[in-house]
Amino acid sequence: MCHVAWVSGSKVHSNYVKDYTGCQYKQEPTSSWRTDFKLATLAFQSRATGQPDYLAVDLHPHEPQCCLRSSSKELLTVPNCKTMLCSRRFSVAAPCVWNNLPLDLKTYSNSLLSFKSSLKMNLYRRDYI
Repeated sequence: MCHVAWVSGSKVHSNYVKDYTGCQYKQEPTSSWRTDFKLATLAFQSRATGQPDYLAVDLHPHEPQCCLRSSSKELLTVPNCKTMLCSRRFSVAAPCVWNNLPLDLKTYSNSLLSFKSSLKMNLYRRDYI
């Protein structure tokens, strides 16, 4: 009898891994996947509703000096930081994650539920396929 257990491992085409006995084990999502999901969700909420206030204040839209192709990509300004500790701040980490999302995910999601669903699919494809 096989039991499902969490197994850390490398990227595979499925989130289930078979061992030599034929049992399937559910592969654990990476911590970066969870962190990226939380940061992107908070960034979406802050941009869409302005809530919570203390997070919305830290997110600024990217405004280039001249007309560039990147001006239509819904980018956020990433503040300069020189230390690893600084790069973990919400005001730095959230824009980095947000800027790496595809444009259709950022612009065509009209509700938090649809954004989360699309984001999960995007992160799954990024990490497992």
